[in-house]
Amino acid sequence: MEFTKSLVKGKLIKRYKRFFTDIKLGKEIVTAHCPNTGSMKGLLDEGNQVYLLPNNDPKRKLKYGLEIIKSKKNLVGVNTHMANRIVEHGLKNNLIKELKNNDSIKPEVFFNEETRFDFLLEKKGQKTFVEVKNVTLFRNKDTAEFPDAPTTRGIKHLLTLIDAIKKKL
Repeated sequence: MEFTKSLVKGKLIKRYKRFFTDIKLGKEIVTAHCPNTGSMKGLLDEGNQVYLLPNNDPKRKLKYGLEIIKSKKNLVGVNTHMANRIVEHGLKNNLIKELKNNDSIKPEVFFNEETRFDFLLEKKGQKTFVEVKNVTLFRNKDTAEFPDAPTTRGIKHLLTLIDAIKKKL
């Protein structure tokens, strides 16, 4: 999957007010939008390499958006809006070994009145629900973890996925 624009490399100075990050681009310091409300524990060390998406929309206050942070030699996507697009690309192009060759891929499917899953895959009559989470917690170089903070919504989705398995949907 390709970004529509080239990303700009910088160095993280700090994150504040959840949605703002100060980034050093060459000799300039810019404020970029942080599209992730999570704690991003382990990613926000000053000096970490970051990749920003430039924005020329005159209606937007900030001219850059934070997309990727490099931490412990890992490139971590922090834009939660990109996670589903990346997974959809992987599903449609059979890039995920365990989820290849589906007859249909449906995004944003309701399981019940309260829960919508990111994807419903159907293959030879078998249904598979997929819930996508942006993983931003790295405590060592080999393992990404979710969540990086307590989440009632995450628990709800896990319990509903377990319910779907019990109902053999």
